[in-house]
Amino acid sequence: MAISQKVVDRLLAESLLDSTKEPAFLRALLDAMLYAHTPKNDSPNRTLRFLQFVTPDGITALPVFTDRGKAEFASKGHARVVSVLGRQLLEATRGATLAINPNDRWCMLYPEEISELLSTGSAAVIFSEHIPDDTAIATALPANPPHWLIETLQGIFAAHPSVERAYLVEMRSSQRMDVSRLVVAVAMPTLIAERVCRAAVTEVQLKHPNPDCIVDLTRIDPTADLPPWLAHLSPEPIYRREWAQALRGHPPGTSGVI
Repeated sequence: MAISQKVVDRLLAESLLDSTKEPAFLRALLDAMLYAHTPKNDSPNRTLRFLQFVTPDGITALPVFTDRGKAEFASKGHARVVSVLGRQLLEATRGATLAINPNDRWCMLYPEEISELLSTGSAAVIFSEHIPDDTAIATALPANPPHWLIETLQGIFAAHPSVERAYLVEMRSSQRMDVSRLVVAVAMPTLIAERVCRAAVTEVQLKHPNPDCIVDLTRIDPTADLPPWLAHLSPEPIYRREWAQALRGHPPGTSGVI
């Protein structure tokens, strides 16, 4: 029996306010009736072809709606609205990026998250944090960098050709000098930053649910010099794009790759 639209919309609203509620919303999508657009003139008897659009950020996404009325309004009469059970829709569109209710306060669901959700029913809890410019931070090279983390991240980055380099440092901020965290600085275009970060966090959090460290990811400009907080350490990268082909032949957990 499909989960009601009212329940799905409530869970979505809660997840937009509190990211710890996001996994519950994503799991609910699997058993909810969802709505998507197909070409208006396609025969009902042919294989479904779903329409996509390009977001203002330049990401090609497939619009998915939790409400038929929203889907009809967004189509403006130029597309046919079809209803599909969530699990079937996600299976049929594997590899696509989904935009949930794109005319509202929407959320993106990336291929790596969809694959994990379909395979295990799990979703990571992902937080976004902004550190004010006037925050003092202290960075250092990690004394004992966790190899499992480096290997996991290398596998994620190798799947995204636009990732240029990545560095691993230890950081403390003036807000919490008693707490040390690992920061992964990834040199990559803005266009793929959210997807890569969410893919990495999903893999790390779900495959290593109780790591003995706090891990943050941040984007750095691949065309610019390293930021001062990183440059003064002269760090060696934990990943370079040139390593991608070799890494794709050695799944995470193997050794002797580089």
